[in-house]
Amino acid sequence: MLNKKDISLDGIRGLAALIVFLTHFLAAFKPNAVFGSAQSSELELFYKTPLGLITAGNFAVCLFFVLSGYVLSVKHFTHRTQDVDIYGDTLKRYVRLGIPLALTCFLSFLIYKGGFYYNHQVADLLANNWFRDYFNALKDKNYFSFFREILFQLFVKAHDYNPPAWTIGTELLGSYLTFGILVVARKAKIHYRFGLYLTLFLLLQGNHLQNFILGLAIADARINYNHIEGKMAIVKNNRILFYLTINCLFIFSLLLASFPYYVPQRILISSSSFYNVFIFLDNRDIFGGGITMISSFLFFVTYRYTIYKVWLETKLMQILGQYSFMLYLTHFLSLCSVTSLVYLKTINKMSIFANLFLTFGMYVFSTILMTLLMAKIADFPAIRIGNQLKLFYLNSLDNQKIP
Repeated sequence: MLNKKDISLDGIRGLAALIVFLTHFLAAFKPNAVFGSAQSSELELFYKTPLGLITAGNFAVCLFFVLSGYVLSVKHFTHRTQDVDIYGDTLKRYVRLGIPLALTCFLSFLIYKGGFYYNHQVADLLANNWFRDYFNALKDKNYFSFFREILFQLFVKAHDYNPPAWTIGTELLGSYLTFGILVVARKAKIHYRFGLYLTLFLLLQGNHLQNFILGLAIADARINYNHIEGKMAIVKNNRILFYLTINCLFIFSLLLASFPYYVPQRILISSSSFYNVFIFLDNRDIFGGGITMISSFLFFVTYRYTIYKVWLETKLMQILGQYSFMLYLTHFLSLCSVTSLVYLKTINKMSIFANLFLTFGMYVFSTILMTLLMAKIADFPAIRIGNQLKLFYLNSLDNQKIP
C-alpha cells in the first residue's frame, strides 16, 4: 500500500521536459545533431553515441505518457476510490490541461500577430526545413477564427499555435482512456484486468495511447499484484543479483532511449554506429510504439531501484517537475521568437561557438521568465479551478442524496 508521495515522479516530469527543451534547441540551430547528415562532422556524437539522450525528444514524450497513465490511476488502486471520484477527475483533467493550453496559444497568436517570430529567417539561413514550416497555418487566421478554434477545437488545433501542443490532445485522450478503464475494470479480478490491458495494448499498436496502458498496468501491478511482490522478495534476497540485473536493465533503457529516432535509416546504415544493431526496432509497428516505448517502459520500471532515483529527488529536478507543463508549453514560443532574434543579430558578429552560447543563454533566460509568468497566470490557477470543480461536483452529488 502506497501512502507517501513519490517525489521522484516529479523528477521524471522535469527530466522529460528538459530533454524536449534541449532537443528543440539543437533541432533549430544545429539540425544535423538531431536529424543526422550524410557528411561526417563532430555532431555525429549525438546520433552515434549515448549522447543522443540529449536529443531523445520522442522518448521524453513517451515517458510523459507512461507517467500520466501511472499517476492518474495509482491513487484509485491505492485508496479504492468510488466511480464518482473518477468522474470528478475527468472534469478536473479537462480544466487542468485546457486553461494553460488556451492561454499559451493566445500568447503565441499575439507574438505571431506582432511579427515577433523569426524561425523562418533562421530556417532560411541554416537551410533547416524542420524549423521553416511552423506557424504557417496562422497566416489566414484572425482573432475571430482564433477564438472559435480555441473554444470548439482547442485540443485539435492547438498545434497550429504552439507546435509541441500536439501531444496535449493525446494526453487528454489517454487520460480519458485511463479513467474509462478504471471505471469499467478496476474492481474485476486481476487476471481479467491484465487481459484487458494486453488486448487494448495490441489494438492500439503504433499509437502513443499504448504508453498510457503501460503506465496503468505498472500502477496496478505495483499496488495489487502480490505474486510479483513475492517474486521480487525472493530475488531481493540475492541483493547482488537483483541490483546487477536492475541496473543493467536501467542502463539498457537509457541506451535504447538515446537511439537516434529522427535520423533516417539510410544515414544510420551507411555509417558505423553502435545503434545499427537496433535499427530493426525503429519501425513503429514493431512492438507497437517501437524503441522509444520500450525504453520508457524499462526506465519507469527500473529507475526506482537505482541510485539515479536520488538525482530525480534533488531540489533542481523537483523544481523542473513542478514547472514542467509550462516549460513544455512555453519553450517553443521562446525558441522561435526572442531566441531566434538573438541568433540572427549575433551570427555575423562573433564566433560560431560564442553565438551558440549566447543564443542558448537567451533561450534559457527567456523560457524561465515565460514559464514563471504563465505558471502564475495559467497553470496554478488551472490546478485550483480543477480542484474546485471536482469538489463542487462531488458536493452536488452529496446534496442530492440528502432527503
